[in-house]
Amino acid sequence: MRWSEAELRQAHGALSLSPGASPCPDDEILQGFLLGELDDEARGRLADHVEDCSRCASFLQEMGALADWARRAEAAEEPNATAPFVDSTVVPLAAGRRREAREDPPAVVSASRPALSTGNWRRWGSLAAALVVGSVGLAWWLGQVSVPSEPDLLRGRNGSRFEEQIPADGASLAGMPTVFDWPDQAGTEGYLLEVYGPGGDLLWQFSELAASEAQVPPELLASASRGVYSWTVEVEGPVQRRELGPYTFRIEPR
Repeated sequence: MRWSEAELRQAHGALSLSPGASPCPDDEILQGFLLGELDDEARGRLADHVEDCSRCASFLQEMGALADWARRAEAAEEPNATAPFVDSTVVPLAAGRRREAREDPPAVVSASRPALSTGNWRRWGSLAAALVVGSVGLAWWLGQVSVPSEPDLLRGRNGSRFEEQIPADGASLAGMPTVFDWPDQAGTEGYLLEVYGPGGDLLWQFSELAASEAQVPPELLASASRGVYSWTVEVEGPVQRRELGPYTFRIEPR
């Protein structure tokens, strides 16, 4: 389905940024934009609007946070047959601790848009997940737009992009990787790596890492089961922490 220029002009005229500015699109038009359903002329006009409109840019960044939630929710649907494990060098954690796999979806509360209703978050979650994976152009726009109210909302994609992490995001592997590796971060005081199993349980944690890599303990390599896993890296800074990821990989024994 393609949206006409006339439909775009009618969308949310009351939310114009200033006299003569292009109106903010409604949710349906924005979905068409994200999914590439607009014709070239309409997409170009809307792209210009997104670059100039901090409200719509903030909304799209909130879609990135929703995509992170959607990935964790998908991972939680897989059965988990792996016992929790915490590396001996880190602070002990309670067995079976769950991350956010069963959390409620994040609220989308941009200044120009109401929070998503219960009936809409699944639709937006799927859309956002597809967007983050497949829309290179929109990822570029998001990287160019500064939203000072939520500087770290689009986690792992705000200010830097990571295409060199090991295992690669979305990779399909025959077994548990022997090492986790990610790009060095400037000004860091250390890293904390957390790996989660198919059910969303924390499997193990490596803290106080000076280098941007961690070796997987041998006892865990043979215990990994089929399913989708996720991992995150907390970057310790002089002022605050920030998080890279979550990244996912699937184990498919051959």
